[in-house]
Amino acid sequence: MASQNSRVSPALDSLSANPITQLINTHWHVAHTDGNAWLHAEGAAITAHENTKKHLSTSIRVEDWIHTFPAAPPDGLPTTIFSDAYNLRHNDTALALKYYGPAHTDSDISVFFEEADVIHVGDTWWNGFYPFIDYSTGGGIDGMIRATQRNLSVVTDKTIIIPGRRPHWK
Repeated sequence: MASQNSRVSPALDSLSANPITQLINTHWHVAHTDGNAWLHAEGAAITAHENTKKHLSTSIRVEDWIHTFPAAPPDGLPTTIFSDAYNLRHNDTALALKYYGPAHTDSDISVFFEEADVIHVGDTWWNGFYPFIDYSTGGGIDGMIRATQRNLSVVTDKTIIIPGRRPHWK
């Protein structure tokens, strides 16, 4: 997506001159995967849950949005997939990726940056408003509750939590 690339690339360049070499998809939705192909073309490896790759490999109808998403191009598919948990080191940082089970979708994962005590919870938390649950791809309220319980069980009062969504401030 050229327009997204033209807006995101300068922001990334302002953070570091180093290329992005690792991309993690917290689930399959296009808001979280739309940059896969162009970042992969730039050299990034893409890591995700196996259901993310499954959903990106085919067209998917999301009834609540009355929209069918086309399959991602082959270079937009995750290059490393896992089923339950996956650990990696990147830039001297330990990252622990963990599958929630069906929650927002059936492909949701958290990403815990161990040394920094930061957790990205994907769209299992929408800061400021009730979350969308994608029943079309296995999401459900019981899974969202379990994901929230798990998130609360691993954080401390010092943990920084990154939600998948936040209110759009003007």
